[in-house]
Amino acid sequence: MDAWIDIRRKAQACHEAALTTVKGDRRARALAEAALQLDDLEIRYYEPGSIVNTGVFGFLDRPSKLVNIAKHQDPHDEVVVIAHEIGHFKLHQDPASEVTVRSDRLGGDIVDSGAGRVEGYSPRERKEIQADVFAGEFFCPSNWLRNEFIQHGKRPSQLAAELGLPPNLVLNQFVRALLLPPLRAGTAAAGSNPGTADCQSRAGRESKDCRNLERRAFARRCRSRDRQDKNPGPQNRTSPAGRRTAVLDSRVNLLEQGRR
Repeated sequence: MDAWIDIRRKAQACHEAALTTVKGDRRARALAEAALQLDDLEIRYYEPGSIVNTGVFGFLDRPSKLVNIAKHQDPHDEVVVIAHEIGHFKLHQDPASEVTVRSDRLGGDIVDSGAGRVEGYSPRERKEIQADVFAGEFFCPSNWLRNEFIQHGKRPSQLAAELGLPPNLVLNQFVRALLLPPLRAGTAAAGSNPGTADCQSRAGRESKDCRNLERRAFARRCRSRDRQDKNPGPQNRTSPAGRRTAVLDSRVNLLEQGRR
Protein backbone atom coordinates (compact mmCIF):
# COMPACT_ATOMS: atom_id res chain seq x y z
CA MET A 1 0.00 0.00 0.00
CA ASP A 2 1.24 3.49 -0.85
CA ALA A 3 1.03 5.39 2.42
CA TRP A 4 0.96 8.77 0.74
CA ILE A 5 -2.10 7.97 -1.38
CA ASP A 6 -3.99 6.72 1.65
CA ILE A 7 -2.97 9.73 3.73
CA ARG A 8 -3.98 12.20 1.04
CA ARG A 9 -7.37 10.51 0.75
CA LYS A 10 -7.88 10.72 4.52
CA ALA A 11 -6.87 14.38 4.48
CA GLN A 12 -9.31 15.13 1.68
CA ALA A 13 -12.11 13.34 3.54
CA CYS A 14 -11.31 15.42 6.62
CA HIS A 15 -11.27 18.55 4.45
CA GLU A 16 -14.70 17.78 2.97
CA ALA A 17 -16.23 17.17 6.40
CA ALA A 18 -14.78 20.42 7.77
CA LEU A 19 -15.78 22.35 4.64
CA THR A 20 -19.38 21.18 5.05
CA THR A 21 -19.35 22.23 8.70
CA VAL A 22 -18.23 25.77 7.87
CA LYS A 23 -20.55 26.01 4.85
CA GLY A 24 -17.84 26.33 2.22
CA ASP A 25 -15.43 28.66 4.02
CA ARG A 26 -12.00 27.55 2.77
CA ARG A 27 -9.93 29.78 5.03
CA ALA A 28 -7.38 27.73 6.93
CA ARG A 29 -8.41 28.84 10.40
CA ALA A 30 -12.06 28.02 9.80
CA LEU A 31 -11.23 24.57 8.45
CA ALA A 32 -8.86 23.77 11.32
CA GLU A 33 -11.38 24.82 13.96
CA ALA A 34 -14.11 22.77 12.27
CA ALA A 35 -11.86 19.69 12.14
CA LEU A 36 -11.05 20.10 15.84
CA GLN A 37 -14.74 20.37 16.65
CA LEU A 38 -15.66 17.28 14.62
CA ASP A 39 -13.14 15.16 16.53
CA ASP A 40 -13.93 16.78 19.90
CA LEU A 41 -10.38 18.14 20.19
CA GLU A 42 -9.48 21.29 22.10
CA ILE A 43 -6.61 23.77 21.80
CA ARG A 44 -4.53 24.68 24.84
CA TYR A 45 -1.90 27.41 24.55
CA TYR A 46 1.33 27.44 26.53
CA GLU A 47 4.35 29.70 26.87
CA PRO A 48 7.32 28.38 24.87
CA GLY A 49 9.68 26.45 27.12
CA SER A 50 7.21 26.22 29.99
CA ILE A 51 6.04 22.60 29.72
CA VAL A 52 8.16 21.34 26.82
CA ASN A 53 11.41 22.44 25.18
CA THR A 54 11.55 25.87 23.58
CA GLY A 55 11.93 24.34 20.13
CA VAL A 56 8.55 22.58 20.29
CA PHE A 57 5.84 24.54 18.48
CA GLY A 58 2.98 22.20 19.33
CA PHE A 59 2.15 18.71 20.54
CA LEU A 60 -0.80 16.36 20.73
CA ASP A 61 -1.99 14.85 24.02
CA ARG A 62 -4.22 12.06 22.74
CA PRO A 63 -5.63 10.78 26.06
CA SER A 64 -6.80 14.29 26.98
CA LYS A 65 -7.74 15.12 23.36
CA LEU A 66 -5.73 18.33 23.62
CA VAL A 67 -3.78 20.04 20.84
CA ASN A 68 -1.15 22.09 22.68
CA ILE A 69 0.14 25.12 20.78
CA ALA A 70 3.05 27.39 21.66
CA LYS A 71 2.10 31.04 21.98
CA HIS A 72 3.57 33.93 19.94
CA GLN A 73 3.68 32.09 16.61
CA ASP A 74 2.76 33.70 13.32
CA PRO A 75 -0.96 32.92 12.77
CA HIS A 76 -0.18 31.34 9.39
CA ASP A 77 2.36 29.01 10.98
CA GLU A 78 0.17 28.26 13.98
CA VAL A 79 -2.72 26.98 11.88
CA VAL A 80 -0.40 24.57 10.06
CA VAL A 81 0.91 23.23 13.37
CA ILE A 82 -2.71 22.61 14.39
CA ALA A 83 -3.41 20.70 11.16
CA HIS A 84 -0.19 18.73 11.61
CA GLU A 85 -1.40 17.56 15.03
CA ILE A 86 -4.84 16.75 13.63
CA GLY A 87 -2.98 14.59 11.14
CA HIS A 88 -1.29 12.71 13.99
CA PHE A 89 -4.68 12.22 15.64
CA LYS A 90 -6.21 10.84 12.45
CA LEU A 91 -3.28 8.70 11.31
CA HIS A 92 -1.42 7.42 14.36
CA GLN A 93 -2.04 5.96 17.79
CA ASP A 94 0.87 7.46 19.75
CA PRO A 95 -0.23 9.02 23.06
CA ALA A 96 1.78 12.17 22.26
CA SER A 97 3.63 13.80 19.36
CA GLU A 98 5.56 17.04 18.88
CA VAL A 99 6.17 19.58 16.11
CA THR A 100 9.76 20.82 16.15
CA VAL A 101 10.23 22.21 12.62
CA ARG A 102 9.61 25.64 11.18
CA SER A 103 6.85 26.34 8.66
CA ASP A 104 9.27 26.10 5.73
CA ARG A 105 9.28 22.34 6.33
CA LEU A 106 5.65 21.83 7.31
CA GLY A 107 3.44 20.51 4.55
CA GLY A 108 5.99 17.92 3.41
CA ASP A 109 8.73 18.15 0.81
CA ILE A 110 7.30 17.88 -2.68
CA VAL A 111 9.69 15.16 -3.85
CA ASP A 112 11.82 13.79 -1.02
CA SER A 113 8.80 12.89 1.11
CA GLY A 114 7.49 10.53 -1.56
CA ALA A 115 7.31 6.77 -1.42
CA GLY A 116 10.64 6.50 -3.21
CA ARG A 117 12.41 7.74 -0.08
CA VAL A 118 10.12 6.58 2.73
CA GLU A 119 12.12 3.41 3.38
CA GLY A 120 15.09 5.55 4.48
CA TYR A 121 13.25 7.27 7.32
CA SER A 122 12.94 6.12 10.92
CA PRO A 123 9.40 5.32 12.17
CA ARG A 124 9.24 8.69 13.94
CA GLU A 125 10.43 10.62 10.87
CA ARG A 126 7.95 8.77 8.70
CA LYS A 127 5.07 9.73 10.98
CA GLU A 128 6.16 13.37 10.99
CA ILE A 129 6.24 13.44 7.20
CA GLN A 130 2.86 11.73 7.04
CA ALA A 131 1.40 14.43 9.31
CA ASP A 132 3.03 17.09 7.09
CA VAL A 133 1.49 15.61 3.95
CA PHE A 134 -1.87 15.39 5.72
CA ALA A 135 -1.74 19.09 6.68
CA GLY A 136 -0.94 20.21 3.14
CA GLU A 137 -3.66 18.08 1.56
CA PHE A 138 -6.18 19.06 4.24
CA PHE A 139 -5.84 22.77 3.55
CA CYS A 140 -5.19 22.57 -0.21
CA PRO A 141 -6.62 19.37 -1.74
CA SER A 142 -4.58 18.70 -4.87
CA ASN A 143 -7.59 18.17 -7.15
CA TRP A 144 -9.16 21.48 -6.09
CA LEU A 145 -5.82 23.27 -6.31
CA ARG A 146 -5.20 21.98 -9.84
CA ASN A 147 -8.60 23.32 -10.89
CA GLU A 148 -7.95 26.72 -9.29
CA PHE A 149 -4.73 27.01 -11.30
CA ILE A 150 -5.96 25.69 -14.64
CA GLN A 151 -9.51 27.06 -14.65
CA HIS A 152 -9.08 30.30 -12.71
CA GLY A 153 -5.39 31.14 -13.12
CA LYS A 154 -4.82 31.43 -9.35
CA ARG A 155 -1.17 31.76 -8.29
CA PRO A 156 0.32 30.18 -5.15
CA SER A 157 0.95 33.53 -3.47
CA GLN A 158 -2.60 34.67 -4.22
CA LEU A 159 -4.17 31.54 -2.78
CA ALA A 160 -1.89 31.64 0.27
CA ALA A 161 -3.14 35.14 1.06
CA GLU A 162 -6.77 34.15 0.52
CA LEU A 163 -6.54 31.01 2.65
CA GLY A 164 -4.30 32.42 5.39
CA LEU A 165 -1.47 29.94 4.87
CA PRO A 166 2.33 30.12 4.55
CA PRO A 167 3.16 30.64 0.84
CA ASN A 168 5.66 27.76 0.82
CA LEU A 169 2.99 25.24 1.86
CA VAL A 170 0.68 26.30 -0.96
CA LEU A 171 3.58 26.31 -3.42
CA ASN A 172 4.55 22.78 -2.41
CA GLN A 173 0.96 21.66 -2.87
CA PHE A 174 0.85 23.32 -6.30
CA VAL A 175 3.84 21.32 -7.47
CA ARG A 176 2.52 18.12 -5.90
CA ALA A 177 -0.86 18.65 -7.60
CA LEU A 178 0.80 19.01 -11.01
CA LEU A 179 3.39 16.25 -10.58
CA LEU A 180 1.03 13.56 -9.30
CA PRO A 181 -2.00 12.06 -11.07
CA PRO A 182 -5.44 13.30 -9.99
CA LEU A 183 -6.47 11.73 -6.71
CA ARG A 184 -9.39 9.37 -7.26
CA ALA A 185 -11.83 8.10 -4.68
CA GLY A 186 -10.62 5.24 -2.50
CA THR A 187 -11.96 1.72 -2.18
CA ALA A 188 -15.69 1.10 -1.76
CA ALA A 189 -17.12 1.24 1.73
CA ALA A 190 -17.34 -1.90 3.81
CA GLY A 191 -20.42 -3.97 2.93
CA SER A 192 -20.62 -2.55 -0.58
CA ASN A 193 -20.06 -5.61 -2.75
CA PRO A 194 -20.49 -4.27 -6.32
CA GLY A 195 -17.24 -2.96 -7.73
CA THR A 196 -15.15 -3.49 -4.60
CA ALA A 197 -12.52 -5.59 -6.36
CA ASP A 198 -12.32 -3.07 -9.21
CA CYS A 199 -11.85 -0.19 -6.77
CA GLN A 200 -9.08 -2.03 -4.98
CA SER A 201 -7.36 -2.85 -8.26
CA ARG A 202 -7.62 0.76 -9.45
CA ALA A 203 -6.26 2.06 -6.13
CA GLY A 204 -3.33 -0.34 -6.42
CA ARG A 205 -2.51 0.86 -9.94
CA GLU A 206 -2.72 4.48 -8.81
CA SER A 207 -0.38 3.78 -5.90
CA LYS A 208 2.13 2.14 -8.24
CA ASP A 209 1.90 5.06 -10.69
CA CYS A 210 2.64 7.59 -7.94
CA ARG A 211 5.52 5.54 -6.58
CA ASN A 212 7.05 5.28 -10.05
CA LEU A 213 6.55 8.99 -10.71
CA GLU A 214 8.23 10.10 -7.49
CA ARG A 215 11.05 7.58 -7.88
CA ARG A 216 11.75 8.88 -11.39
CA ALA A 217 11.80 12.44 -10.02
CA PHE A 218 14.22 11.37 -7.31
CA ALA A 219 16.42 9.56 -9.87
CA ARG A 220 16.50 12.67 -12.06
CA ARG A 221 17.58 14.73 -9.08
CA CYS A 222 20.36 12.27 -8.29
CA ARG A 223 21.62 12.31 -11.90
CA SER A 224 21.51 16.10 -11.90
CA ARG A 225 23.50 16.22 -8.66
CA ASP A 226 26.08 13.82 -10.12
CA ARG A 227 26.53 16.06 -13.17
CA GLN A 228 26.89 19.12 -10.94
CA ASP A 229 29.51 17.38 -8.82
CA LYS A 230 31.52 16.56 -11.93
CA ASN A 231 31.19 20.08 -13.31
CA PRO A 232 31.27 22.52 -10.37
CA GLY A 233 30.70 26.16 -11.13
CA PRO A 234 28.03 28.84 -11.13
CA GLN A 235 25.42 26.33 -12.30
CA ASN A 236 26.06 23.94 -9.39
CA ARG A 237 23.00 24.90 -7.37
CA THR A 238 21.84 22.88 -4.35
CA SER A 239 19.04 23.62 -1.91
CA PRO A 240 19.43 21.90 1.47
CA ALA A 241 15.80 22.64 2.33
CA GLY A 242 14.24 21.09 -0.74
CA ARG A 243 17.12 19.76 -2.89
CA ARG A 244 14.98 20.04 -6.00
CA THR A 245 16.24 19.51 -9.50
CA ALA A 246 16.98 22.48 -11.76
CA VAL A 247 13.99 21.47 -13.88
CA LEU A 248 11.70 21.47 -10.87
CA ASP A 249 13.12 24.80 -9.70
CA SER A 250 12.26 26.30 -13.06
CA ARG A 251 8.76 24.92 -12.93
CA VAL A 252 8.19 26.29 -9.44
CA ASN A 253 9.41 29.73 -10.51
CA LEU A 254 7.08 29.75 -13.48
CA LEU A 255 4.17 28.76 -11.28
CA GLU A 256 4.88 31.51 -8.78
CA GLN A 257 5.16 34.10 -11.54
CA GLY A 258 1.88 32.93 -13.06
CA ARG A 259 3.44 32.45 -16.50
CA ARG A 260 2.93 28.73 -16.93
